[in-house]
Amino acid sequence: MFNRAVFLEDTNKTHPIMSNIPDIRSKIDEFIDYDKSLFSKALDDICNNIVGNSMFTLLMMKLSPGKRLKIINIGPEEAGKQPVDQTGSSCFWHGININLNVYDISGVGIPERQYYCIDEKGNITLKLKSLSGSIFHEFVHCLHYAEDPIGCGADADENSLPKGNPWTSNEELRTISGYIDPGIYDPICDNCFDFYNYCIAKDRIRSTAIFKPCIGEKGSIKVHHYPIKIPRYTPRVGHIGYKE
Repeated sequence: MFNRAVFLEDTNKTHPIMSNIPDIRSKIDEFIDYDKSLFSKALDDICNNIVGNSMFTLLMMKLSPGKRLKIINIGPEEAGKQPVDQTGSSCFWHGININLNVYDISGVGIPERQYYCIDEKGNITLKLKSLSGSIFHEFVHCLHYAEDPIGCGADADENSLPKGNPWTSNEELRTISGYIDPGIYDPICDNCFDFYNYCIAKDRIRSTAIFKPCIGEKGSIKVHHYPIKIPRYTPRVGHIGYKE
C-alpha cells in the first residue's frame, strides 16, 4: 500500500507549498497546450497517479500568471531516421518535446528504446519505457526550473557530476531517483511515480475476485486461487539507457 501521508510529508520538505492533493486534471488545459488526440490518455494516467497529480499541481502554482507550457510532438520530423537514432523526449524549460515514434499504440516504449533498472534480485535488466512516464519526467524538469531557474540550470549542466556518471547530471539524478543530498529526498521523481503505479496495481488485484468457489464432495465448498501477476517494482538506474 502506498503511504499517502508520508508522501505528502516528504513532498512538503522540498516543496513547502504542497499542503494538499487536489484533482488537477480538469485544470491542465488552463496552463498546457497540447494535441488532445495524442496526449489526453497519457495526461489522464499521470493525474491518476498521486505523484503525477502533485507534480502538475505544484507546476501550476509555480508558473507566472498567464504563463503557458506546451507539449510538442517531434515524431514527424524524426520519422526518417532509424528508431534507435531518433531524438527522444526533452524539456526546453517552457515546454517539452515528445517523440511518439518510439512508443507503440498503447504508449509502451518500443524494444529499441528502453531503460535499465534493478530487478528484485539486484540484477540490471530492461525497464519498459512509457509515454506517461516520459511526459511526467520532462514536466518534472519544468517544475524544477519554475521553482529555481538558476539552480536548475546549474544542476542540468553536464559538469555537475563527474564524467562517466550514469546519471549524467544532478538534475537527472534528482528527477529520476529523487536524490538531492544525503538525507534530502524529493518524492516528485520517476521512481516514486512508478512505485505508486505498482502499489495501485497490486491493491486493485487484491480487491477483485480472484477466488472462485466450487462445490466439492458432499456439498463442501472448495476455493481455488487464481493468482494474477503484475510487474515487479523496478527502480530505474541512470539517465542514459545503456547497460554498461
